[in-house]
Amino acid sequence: MKYILILLGIFFISPSFANNLVDLPIVCLTKKQLLDTLKGFGEKPVITGFSSRLDSKNEVELFELIIFMNPNTKSFTIVEVHGNDKFCAISAGLDFKPAPVSKNDRPDI
Repeated sequence: MKYILILLGIFFISPSFANNLVDLPIVCLTKKQLLDTLKGFGEKPVITGFSSRLDSKNEVELFELIIFMNPNTKSFTIVEVHGNDKFCAISAGLDFKPAPVSKNDRPDI
């Protein structure tokens, strides 16, 4: 985990990366509001983990990431959890499925 944070720090500090930033509107709700909304789409959490980014003070911020999905309709929502009751939907869409993998697509580890 420490190595991932270091790599992310180098990536975010790179001058060439700074020219590629995009401001995106993000909707943040309480946990209840979010779960009530996603219940209407039949989405349930399928993947959880922790992610990081640099905050406004260039310090690494660690937060929970949750991917919700409806297995029947393939709709999905990606949510970041900030603080105790701030659930931010950073992306939502359709046709959620595993990415195709071939021998050429596999990283050389």
